[in-house]
Amino acid sequence: MTSSEATQLLSLAGESSPDEATIRAIEAGLNAHSASAGPIGDWSPHWIVGRDTGGAVQAGVRFLTGFEWLFVNWLWVAEPYRKRGIGTRLMSSAEATARERHCRAAHLDTFTFQAPKF
Repeated sequence: MTSSEATQLLSLAGESSPDEATIRAIEAGLNAHSASAGPIGDWSPHWIVGRDTGGAVQAGVRFLTGFEWLFVNWLWVAEPYRKRGIGTRLMSSAEATARERHCRAAHLDTFTFQAPKF
Protein backbone atom coordinates (compact mmCIF):
# COMPACT_ATOMS: atom_id res chain seq x y z
CA MET A 1 0.00 0.00 0.00
CA THR A 2 1.40 3.40 -0.90
CA SER A 3 1.32 6.31 1.52
CA SER A 4 -1.32 8.10 -0.56
CA GLU A 5 -3.51 4.97 -0.53
CA ALA A 6 -3.10 4.69 3.24
CA THR A 7 -4.02 8.37 3.66
CA GLN A 8 -7.21 7.88 1.67
CA LEU A 9 -8.22 4.84 3.74
CA LEU A 10 -8.10 6.61 7.11
CA SER A 11 -10.40 9.25 8.47
CA LEU A 12 -8.55 11.27 11.13
CA ALA A 13 -10.48 12.98 13.93
CA GLY A 14 -9.53 14.45 17.27
CA GLU A 15 -11.07 12.75 20.32
CA SER A 16 -10.95 14.27 23.78
CA SER A 17 -12.06 11.07 25.54
CA PRO A 18 -11.39 7.94 23.49
CA ASP A 19 -13.06 4.78 24.79
CA GLU A 20 -11.04 2.06 26.51
CA ALA A 21 -11.00 -0.18 23.41
CA THR A 22 -9.47 2.65 21.35
CA ILE A 23 -6.80 3.28 23.97
CA ARG A 24 -5.97 -0.45 24.15
CA ALA A 25 -5.74 -0.71 20.33
CA ILE A 26 -3.28 2.18 20.09
CA GLU A 27 -1.27 0.91 23.07
CA ALA A 28 -1.10 -2.63 21.63
CA GLY A 29 -0.01 -1.32 18.23
CA LEU A 30 2.70 0.85 19.76
CA ASN A 31 3.93 -1.96 22.02
CA ALA A 32 4.10 -4.39 19.08
CA HIS A 33 6.03 -1.89 16.98
CA SER A 34 8.41 -1.06 19.86
CA ALA A 35 9.00 -4.73 20.67
CA SER A 36 10.35 -5.24 17.15
CA ALA A 37 13.26 -2.95 18.14
CA GLY A 38 14.41 -5.37 20.85
CA PRO A 39 14.17 -5.19 24.65
CA ILE A 40 12.24 -2.09 25.60
CA GLY A 41 12.23 -2.25 29.38
CA ASP A 42 9.50 -2.21 31.94
CA TRP A 43 6.84 0.31 30.98
CA SER A 44 4.70 -0.28 34.06
CA PRO A 45 4.59 2.75 36.35
CA HIS A 46 6.78 2.78 39.44
CA TRP A 47 5.96 4.92 42.45
CA ILE A 48 7.86 6.27 45.41
CA VAL A 49 5.46 7.79 47.93
CA GLY A 50 6.09 10.05 50.92
CA ARG A 51 3.58 9.78 53.77
CA ASP A 52 3.35 11.69 57.00
CA THR A 53 3.16 9.99 60.42
CA GLY A 54 -0.62 9.69 60.02
CA GLY A 55 -0.24 7.87 56.70
CA ALA A 56 -1.48 10.74 54.50
CA VAL A 57 0.25 11.13 51.16
CA GLN A 58 2.41 14.26 51.16
CA ALA A 59 4.80 13.61 48.25
CA GLY A 60 5.47 11.23 45.41
CA VAL A 61 7.12 10.49 42.12
CA ARG A 62 5.76 8.35 39.27
CA PHE A 63 8.20 7.09 36.65
CA LEU A 64 8.75 4.55 33.90
CA THR A 65 11.91 2.93 32.57
CA GLY A 66 12.61 1.77 29.05
CA PHE A 67 15.13 2.01 26.23
CA GLU A 68 17.75 2.66 28.94
CA TRP A 69 15.89 5.83 29.95
CA LEU A 70 14.19 7.02 33.11
CA PHE A 71 10.98 8.92 32.30
CA VAL A 72 9.66 10.96 35.24
CA ASN A 73 5.97 11.66 34.71
CA TRP A 74 4.97 13.15 38.03
CA LEU A 75 6.89 14.67 40.91
CA TRP A 76 4.95 16.38 43.67
CA VAL A 77 5.62 17.55 47.22
CA ALA A 78 2.89 19.10 49.39
CA GLU A 79 3.49 22.75 50.29
CA PRO A 80 4.43 22.22 53.97
CA TYR A 81 7.17 19.78 52.95
CA ARG A 82 8.74 21.81 50.14
CA LYS A 83 12.27 23.24 50.37
CA ARG A 84 13.27 20.46 52.76
CA GLY A 85 15.03 18.18 50.28
CA ILE A 86 12.04 15.85 49.79
CA GLY A 87 11.95 16.38 46.00
CA THR A 88 15.68 15.70 45.80
CA ARG A 89 15.25 12.50 47.83
CA LEU A 90 12.38 11.37 45.60
CA MET A 91 14.43 11.98 42.46
CA SER A 92 17.48 10.27 43.96
CA SER A 93 15.36 7.20 44.75
CA ALA A 94 13.90 7.13 41.23
CA GLU A 95 17.39 7.52 39.75
CA ALA A 96 18.70 4.67 41.91
CA THR A 97 15.92 2.40 40.64
CA ALA A 98 16.70 3.50 37.07
CA ARG A 99 20.38 2.64 37.52
CA GLU A 100 19.39 -0.83 38.78
CA ARG A 101 17.41 -1.17 35.53
CA HIS A 102 20.47 -0.14 33.52
CA CYS A 103 19.15 3.26 32.48
CA ARG A 104 21.73 5.70 31.20
CA ALA A 105 19.67 8.87 30.75
CA ALA A 106 16.66 10.63 32.23
CA HIS A 107 13.77 12.74 31.00
CA LEU A 108 11.84 15.04 33.31
CA ASP A 109 9.04 17.09 31.79
CA THR A 110 8.08 20.23 33.69
CA PHE A 111 7.16 23.87 33.29
CA THR A 112 9.20 26.65 34.86
CA PHE A 113 6.34 27.81 37.06
CA GLN A 114 6.02 24.32 38.55
CA ALA A 115 9.53 24.02 39.94
CA PRO A 116 11.48 27.24 39.35
CA LYS A 117 14.30 26.45 41.79
CA PHE A 118 14.27 22.66 41.81
